[in-house]
Amino acid sequence: MRTSYREISRTEYEVSVVDDGNASISTLIGILRADQYGKWKCIHIYFPIQTHLKDTVENKDNMVECGRNLTEAWKKYIAQQRFEEKLRQIKDEERFNKQQTDEQQEYWDSLWNIDMFDPFDGEP
Repeated sequence: MRTSYREISRTEYEVSVVDDGNASISTLIGILRADQYGKWKCIHIYFPIQTHLKDTVENKDNMVECGRNLTEAWKKYIAQQRFEEKLRQIKDEERFNKQQTDEQQEYWDSLWNIDMFDPFDGEP
């Protein structure tokens, strides 16, 4: 993944992530802004950033450092999404298998048990 910057104004830049495999795929991940003291921070983040990573995109000395940290946070977000999707698939498979075994067990439990059947209802 590459980080791409597009100037909005003198103090604001859009940060995009460009996929290495397909250069035509670009994802906008945030907007950086410089304050009056020359410190850069991300003012708009277009994905849910983890709280312990928020301070990595604030009060940086240059735009590139702030943009790279935002890109790293994006990579961690994507990795977390893949993990959650895989976990969801595993849980769905387990739930389906449990449902199948429960249905089979219910079927076998519902069959007539010949050992318990008394055709004379207890009379000789």
